[in-house]
Amino acid sequence: MTVRLPILSTRSAFAILLVLIALLPLGMLLLSQTRISIDDSIDRLAHTGDVQRATRQIDIDILQAEVSLRGYFITREQARRDGFQSNMDETYAGLAALNTLIADKPLQVRRVSDLKALLDRRFTLMRDAAARVASGGPQAGAEALMDEETIAINTAVRATLDLIGAE
Repeated sequence: MTVRLPILSTRSAFAILLVLIALLPLGMLLLSQTRISIDDSIDRLAHTGDVQRATRQIDIDILQAEVSLRGYFITREQARRDGFQSNMDETYAGLAALNTLIADKPLQVRRVSDLKALLDRRFTLMRDAAARVASGGPQAGAEALMDEETIAINTAVRATLDLIGAE
């Protein structure tokens, strides 16, 4: 049994060709919009990575400040206390860089502002602990680093860093 395909008339073939030609710009427009959408997604992903790296570096700087301060408690070496100050300065520099990265996002700007207030309080408590160590020994400073307020601030700092890095 032989299957015969219908033969298109010239007029039908021409009509199909016109429809295909008319659909071509639509296909190109859709492809262009898809490309723009992909480029935007790549940019957002890169920006998110930059923000996450900045929050991780701030976290590292905070931990290094505390390690330097604890080293000062143990050794009472001025170099350790100077290291604490240097780590605080690096933390604030990282905060300024993070603020630049998220400047176009009001919620994130507010979170960074909240984080700065938390860090101001945290570093004040740490400086106070260093002063206690200078006058009363390492135990006085260690107790100051483990009180309820300090623990609550540390928890809030971590939570805020996580929120900033998540968006």
